[in-house]
Amino acid sequence: MTVAKTKAEGLKLVQELVADYQANCAYFRSDKFDEAATRTGFVDKLFEALGWDVTAVGPDAEVLFHARQTTQTTAAGEDK
Repeated sequence: MTVAKTKAEGLKLVQELVADYQANCAYFRSDKFDEAATRTGFVDKLFEALGWDVTAVGPDAEVLFHARQTTQTTAAGEDK
């Protein structure tokens, strides 16, 4: 997807996202559509429609992502 350069272009991209969601709502609400797919399928595209370049890397990137820490637990609830 491309980054919107004008409000009209951004509006068109958002309308396309809404239409895509409405056409495939059952799939998007299923267990097959996980957090990562939501991110790439909707969140990133929404930011791009708003004019943000979410794919840029380096010190001039408009969007910075922070690494997440995860903790695995045992069945008893103790940290591994």
